[in-house]
Amino acid sequence: MSDIRESVEKFLRASGMSPTRFGREAASTKNLVKRLRDGGDVTTRTAAKIQDFIASYSSSRADGDGAAGARSQGE
Repeated sequence: MSDIRESVEKFLRASGMSPTRFGREAASTKNLVKRLRDGGDVTTRTAAKIQDFIASYSSSRADGDGAAGARSQGE
């Protein structure tokens, strides 16, 4: 599962998101990144949720924040 750990670390560096926020948003657990950094593993289901979150977050950022940006501007 070092691939998922590497993906998470790369995402955190690129996004500037805090580890706690990432854990909550990606897998509903604030200690996710700490557990990974401490050598822990995740289930294949959680790994899929993490990858889906990273992909959707990256996609929405590439679109200029997409709908989230429009909502925050009151449109």
